[in-house]
Amino acid sequence: MAIVEDVRVVVVDDQTIIRRALVSLLSSIPRLVVVGEAADSPTAVEVVGARRAQVVLINIDMERLSGIEVLRRVRSAYPEIAVLAMCTGDEQSCVKHAFEAGATGYLAASVGAAELSSAIEAVCRGDLYLSPAVARLLVKDYLDRTGASRIDEPGLSSLERDLIRMTAEGHPATRIATALRISPRRVYAQREKLLKRLGLRRASDLVRFAVRSGFVKT
Repeated sequence: MAIVEDVRVVVVDDQTIIRRALVSLLSSIPRLVVVGEAADSPTAVEVVGARRAQVVLINIDMERLSGIEVLRRVRSAYPEIAVLAMCTGDEQSCVKHAFEAGATGYLAASVGAAELSSAIEAVCRGDLYLSPAVARLLVKDYLDRTGASRIDEPGLSSLERDLIRMTAEGHPATRIATALRISPRRVYAQREKLLKRLGLRRASDLVRFAVRSGFVKT
């Protein structure tokens, strides 16, 4: 599904050259409008509110301040806003800390315009987005370290297992619906039921659950 309305984006990074590169990349994507930039936590929170941002792109691997703290403050002040995190450091550690701080999506530092557009579409729909390359890396690392295999969770149907797996692999709801031969609306409904049933709060929590339980295969 393509973006059909302008999406207002704020970019956060303490390095001007990196921030400008991200702004340039975003500006190349139709229907995306960069409405502000920030280099620290107070400015980020202020700009997001003043410019009515819908999506915030934060480089959490900043040199002069904690990107995780910026992410946490933005999500605390504006919990309804989607936050995409990206990192140039250790992917496993970055992803873990990003989702714990409330990120709704994660991108690799090498992201291109096409994937960035897909990620913004996903989080604007309320989906989780995890870069497929990063998802594969994390799952492989987990399985290599633990020797984990798929673990049976009592009471989960085949459809629910596949929904968990595909969500954790970063697939959008529309693709999940097509693969499982159900409607996108049912995907959202089933996911909400699963979150309540498993005692989870957000779709991003399913990533940790899926990896921990061995639902995702490499």
